[in-house]
Amino acid sequence: MRKSMLIVLTLAVISSVIYYYLADTFFSKSDAIEELANMKIKIKDDFTVVQNETSNALGDYSHVFKLKISKNDARAVDKTIRLSTDYDTTDLNSSAFFPKYTGNRLKTWVIKDYKNAQMIIRDQYFPIDTGIIASFKRVSLKRDTLTFYNVIE
Repeated sequence: MRKSMLIVLTLAVISSVIYYYLADTFFSKSDAIEELANMKIKIKDDFTVVQNETSNALGDYSHVFKLKISKNDARAVDKTIRLSTDYDTTDLNSSAFFPKYTGNRLKTWVIKDYKNAQMIIRDQYFPIDTGIIASFKRVSLKRDTLTFYNVIE
């Protein structure tokens, strides 16, 4: 019985390690569509996943993917962001939009859409659970390349 328990635990550890190192290979186009839909961005045409990287460190998580999208979808994303009620026409960088913290707690959900010199951007900052942990998501569009960032601190 002790040997079988050791085998089960060993297999569980090995499976976890393999999944951790191969997690990016399990990423699909439907995963990308779902992440973008959560930010109210729709992609209708076919696209190519150019890059997909996930990183886990103690207490931190990040996920970045880049898509090559159609010109029609690029125009639609640009229009969605520009027509948003959260669109800010002032020429500011994203650091101006970082939300206010009270101690270590993020109290509010913040959405900012804006354009800088290189791209059009949708940023979201929001508390997770009790507000101790903050999440930052960004979708940026530069020509026909759409980049998604998700960082959880």
